[in-house]
Amino acid sequence: MSSSLEIPKHLLTGNEVAAILNVSKSYAFKLMRDRYIPVIKIGRSVRVHPDALREFIKVTTTPGILPLADLAAIFGAANDDE
Repeated sequence: MSSSLEIPKHLLTGNEVAAILNVSKSYAFKLMRDRYIPVIKIGRSVRVHPDALREFIKVTTTPGILPLADLAAIFGAANDDE
């Protein structure tokens, strides 16, 4: 997971989850309703623990075909030709 991803330390609302994942609110709530992202229920409200969202991102991230160093060498070489 990228260290540049800023996830707040407080319990997250569905709207915040949607913003962090850059998806619609309805899709974020579907992920929570279908238990892909674990939630904490507080009365009628639901919240997501930041670590649960980090884990969701970690397990759903697919690896690239090439290691990053190889990509840098390929694209770095391509930029040198210009």
